[in-house]
Amino acid sequence: MDFLKRVTDFLMPVEEEEVVKTESARKEEQEEERMTSADSYEERKVSNGASISYASAEPPMYPSASELRRPRHTTAVHAPRTRVTVQQERPKLTVHTTQIPSLNVKIYVPRSFDQVQEIADDLKAGRAVLVNYERVELEEQRRLCDFINGVCYIMNGEVKRVSTAMVLYAPDGVNVYEAEPIPLQD
Repeated sequence: MDFLKRVTDFLMPVEEEEVVKTESARKEEQEEERMTSADSYEERKVSNGASISYASAEPPMYPSASELRRPRHTTAVHAPRTRVTVQQERPKLTVHTTQIPSLNVKIYVPRSFDQVQEIADDLKAGRAVLVNYERVELEEQRRLCDFINGVCYIMNGEVKRVSTAMVLYAPDGVNVYEAEPIPLQD
């Protein structure tokens, strides 16, 4: 007889009765939930990184393997589960683009030592400077060259003589390569 009851319960499950609650009973139940909710919620991570909180007294959403094997003969009405999702702040992602370095070369043809500060300021700003000493007297050329060489040295720059009258001053981070060195003729 017990076997027949199991088969009929399996084929024709017993419908659950709907329980009608009064307004005051609902308020009392909600108040109880609020009182116990702070202590009895458990949090689990889900696949998308968010977390779901549920009452730890609730049975799990899906039965375990041992529960699936065990026959269930209950007709009790279970209260609906309430799920509370907690939105966690995700870290804000920023995209860092690499800026393509641009090289600006300024060409100077100084006539006096007064222009040396402008040349030094460009080197300090990270710009390469090409100085043409053709229009400067020899004494003035030595003073200019010494001063700009000193600025380039302080800035960890590089100095390359391009011709007998032209010198390239490159700041730190700018590499200067000679494709084919040509010997200078005096």
